[in-house]
Amino acid sequence: MTERQRVADRRVLRRRKQRVRRRGLQLVSAMAITAAAIQLAQPRDSVIRSATARDGDALARLIEEPMLALGGITRDGDCIAVVELSNPGIDPLVAEGREGLQGFLQLRWGLRSPSNEWMRGSAELRRHYVRTRHRGAGVAVRLLQQAVRVACARGASGIWLKIDK
Repeated sequence: MTERQRVADRRVLRRRKQRVRRRGLQLVSAMAITAAAIQLAQPRDSVIRSATARDGDALARLIEEPMLALGGITRDGDCIAVVELSNPGIDPLVAEGREGLQGFLQLRWGLRSPSNEWMRGSAELRRHYVRTRHRGAGVAVRLLQQAVRVACARGASGIWLKIDK
């Protein structure tokens, strides 16, 4: 190998190392930005809890939101909220943050499950909704985790979801 070839090989290797370093820095900075964004998006200020009578108005607005988003006719959200908050067969859970309710989930008890044998004593996941601006921040997952804890505490054999076609 001649001296000229060695110098050329060194230049190629040096350029490759520089590209790898630049990519590595880009990757590290991208990871840092992503980690910071995830940290900012975490619903640290939200609390998952059972809905109470004082949540009636906010829950009514939250119940109407998905209906309006789909272009549907709103049902009387106030009536729905009042009836469901007073029904002992429904466990409404809400995610509440600084600016109000972020989402809600409902477990319904005492309904006939799709499979009579192995789903006896189960709960139906009736409604599950998270406001658009809070999606991707883990609110839905935290609501589901709390629903599982509530179902286990009440001795449920499972949670089922009915989907209408």
